[in-house]
Amino acid sequence: MFKYFDILKKINFLFGLNQKIKFVILAFGIFISSLLELIGVSLVLPLIGVVMDPSVIETNRILKYVYDFLNINSTTNFLILISFSLVGVYVLKNIYMTVLYYFQYKMIFNAQKEISTRLMTFYLKQPYSYHLTINTAEIIRTVTNDVAYCFQFLIHLFAFVSELSVVLLLISFLFFVNKAITLSLIFLFFLSFLFLFKKLKIKMSSVGRDNQFYAGLMIKWINQAFGAIKDIKTLSKERFFIDEYYKNSIKYTSAQKYFNFLQQLPRIFIETLVISVVLLMIIYFLYKGTNIASIFTQISVFAMACFRMMPSVSRIQVSMNAMIFYRPSLNVLYNDLKKTDDSETNGGDENKEINTEDGISAENISYRYPNTDKLIFENAGFEIKNGQSVAFVGKTGSGKTTLADIILGLLKPVTGTLKAGSVDIYKNKKSWSKKIGYVPQFIYLTDDTVKNNIVFYDRSNVDEKRLANAVEKSQLKEFIDSLPSGIETVVGERGIRLSGGQRQRIGIARALYNEPEFLVLDEATSSLDTDTEKAVMDAIENLYGKITMIIIAHRLTTIAKCDVIYRVENGKIIKEK
Repeated sequence: MFKYFDILKKINFLFGLNQKIKFVILAFGIFISSLLELIGVSLVLPLIGVVMDPSVIETNRILKYVYDFLNINSTTNFLILISFSLVGVYVLKNIYMTVLYYFQYKMIFNAQKEISTRLMTFYLKQPYSYHLTINTAEIIRTVTNDVAYCFQFLIHLFAFVSELSVVLLLISFLFFVNKAITLSLIFLFFLSFLFLFKKLKIKMSSVGRDNQFYAGLMIKWINQAFGAIKDIKTLSKERFFIDEYYKNSIKYTSAQKYFNFLQQLPRIFIETLVISVVLLMIIYFLYKGTNIASIFTQISVFAMACFRMMPSVSRIQVSMNAMIFYRPSLNVLYNDLKKTDDSETNGGDENKEINTEDGISAENISYRYPNTDKLIFENAGFEIKNGQSVAFVGKTGSGKTTLADIILGLLKPVTGTLKAGSVDIYKNKKSWSKKIGYVPQFIYLTDDTVKNNIVFYDRSNVDEKRLANAVEKSQLKEFIDSLPSGIETVVGERGIRLSGGQRQRIGIARALYNEPEFLVLDEATSSLDTDTEKAVMDAIENLYGKITMIIIAHRLTTIAKCDVIYRVENGKIIKEK
């Protein structure tokens, strides 16, 4: 019982007040559709009754009232009226159901869009340290697969409510027709349903977890395979990645196989049960010597009701199985969105103006990565004055890139702080992000134009003057002019059609487009050959004195013209020049 309350609690958390109101309205609409189903079945009773024995019109008060009120003069006309009424009810019901299904799916998939966007927002607003501890494949699976599966859960929940309403109303009607037979049917259906549900529940829960887990692993191997396609082709490692993908796809397709197979069992089981019950009921009356003609109306109504309930009971079982199968995705969405910490994900909310005239300074900085005890820095500090070119050097693994991330505001020290004047940068991340530019070792380029890669999706308000200035300072103009479509030329996925030096210069242009006061270059030329590095360094050296430069490097040629040099080693930052 408690697990059902747990499901309702999670659904309540996932959806806003407006969506929940729409769901309540939809539930009411489902109840109306169930009433129409009941009316349709209940009209069969007088129709068959009159066909079998026209005198029933005189003995049945309701039929007699309708017959006299409408001033009908023959049994045939009365039968025609009931028949057309029955047709009308079913036409009305099916028109109503068509409209209801349209609004149901519109409501559900609009809600899916909102939840998916909410998750995307949640992940993107998580601190950088969060993304250091989670696999990208898990995020992709959650935003795509788990969101879709969660709403499949919701669709089946509404189907469950809809079909359960139909079954309960029809059982109520049958109870009115014949209590003894109805109670026997309820007992038989309940035992059968309980038996089938218990048998399927454990297996369905298991394959649901497998489906989610192996879908994530398949995405992981796809990402890794195409992310490292050059290395894979060079080293002829295609077979390894194909095998790993195939190994996980076997488990995934096995889960899908069992899910779809188990979904068919309730229909087969219930269909056999219903037909057997109806025939056994006839055999029972024959055995007792009952005149079948005298109870033909009741048998007909029970048969029709049972055949109408058969798909409903089947869909109830299918919906329950599906909800068990998709429940792990509901849990993931709930757990991830529940972890939202506004004070952390929104960065600083002070939004103070940052004045960098006096540069920036770090005092007593200590930092360790999440879930580790080792300190990368311990009570370290440095000072960078406005307009200086400052280098940070050190051995591989000494913490230079970590320091760059701290300066960028991506990683927050466990102790100490980074300040611009008296303003704490970590409490004013949005203001700080407007002051700083970043050029990493590997530039991420999207499969888009050179222009869009420079402005980095600031498309709605592109400042052409700033764009031209960034292109000029990064020495990209000659290269852009040589392209067939100029700055509108598409660079290919990850800039695969460009050389390393061209990608780096686009990265520099991107960093300069927002006219930052500080520019962080993290090993920006270390992956380039000597000639290409010299060309990129020419672009960088043109910026000396015009912007505060923070250069992370290990080549002496890269830092030769820097005003200040700090050495990073053993958790300390030592000034050398």
